[in-house]
Amino acid sequence: MDELIYIIWNLNPEMFSISFLDRAPRWYGLLFASGFILGQIIVTWIYTKENKDPKEVDQLTIYLVVSTIIGARLGHCLFYDAEYYLSNPIKILMIWEGGLASHGAVFTIIPALYIFSKKYKKSFLWLLDIIAIVVCLAGTCIRLGNFTNSEIIGLPTNNNNGVVFARDAHDILKYRFGERVDKISFSKRNEESENIPNGKVPITIKIKYKDKFVVDESFENSFYEKELKRYILGYSNISKHIYEDPNTPLSYSIFKNKNIYYGEIYTFGIARHPSQLYESLFYLSLFIFLIYLWYYKRKQLNNGFLFSIWFIALWGQRFFIEYLKEDQVAWESDLPNTMFGQLNMGQILSIPFVIIGIIIFIKTCPWKNK
Repeated sequence: MDELIYIIWNLNPEMFSISFLDRAPRWYGLLFASGFILGQIIVTWIYTKENKDPKEVDQLTIYLVVSTIIGARLGHCLFYDAEYYLSNPIKILMIWEGGLASHGAVFTIIPALYIFSKKYKKSFLWLLDIIAIVVCLAGTCIRLGNFTNSEIIGLPTNNNNGVVFARDAHDILKYRFGERVDKISFSKRNEESENIPNGKVPITIKIKYKDKFVVDESFENSFYEKELKRYILGYSNISKHIYEDPNTPLSYSIFKNKNIYYGEIYTFGIARHPSQLYESLFYLSLFIFLIYLWYYKRKQLNNGFLFSIWFIALWGQRFFIEYLKEDQVAWESDLPNTMFGQLNMGQILSIPFVIIGIIIFIKTCPWKNK
């Protein structure tokens, strides 16, 4: 058979549990915070290199953190689900429930930087340049955080390569099996290529029952053949990641090994684009490019020029990467078609930002007089 290049992604988004906390610390939170910490280190270095007071960076970080969270949260609430949040405004404050939009952050970060520039007597365009550099690094960390959460996933690749996002299937199956199961895991499975549906990859779902649980094999067989088959097909959060032919019986086995029962389901995962990783790598590359320009060419560049490159590249990339991503909310599929095809909200919001970036680029390009 042809070699299949795919991974099964089933990371628990919670780093560890703490008994007295309702919500455990998550990888996303760690990566989100890491972006700001790394950014603060780099901005301090830039301040020092340009003979400016590095003590200001702590205040600048506070401006950035607060404006980013406020803007990203409001952006998500108003751009993607305004009716719900305007009807339940208290929900806007519940940021721990998830929901941040990078487009929204732009509307608060830039005014916050303008206020900071006036207070600390810094060039506004110079601040935009250095923040553009570190925002790329923050974006790298945040998209890695999205990957750990198995969110903002890509569309199916329509071939046998990609990532199977198994976390939703894991959580729902764990709930359906209930207390009798100790562990559910996913692994690759060898399969003849002619038996593999296009865009699907062979996987085994492994179920380990609890050590002292006495398995009623008759009940379990009925559960697998009826309930489990129906739920694998029925729940959208499973069926968009796990493919089961509705016209064939579920392929599975239940066996005992050293007094512990195990179950195995032989099925197929749906290979998807790891769009979070695509974006993360792009942001990292853009960070390297911008820091290179600043370090080696800053004396030849006008203030605002690095920001213009960042604005064009970031939102231009965002426009095109959306073609490989699932819509974030269902109503986006009802947006009208354009000459670029059917656009989603992320693409619509990116277009004016690219235009603004081009205008700033023309006004600040190096061949203009400073």
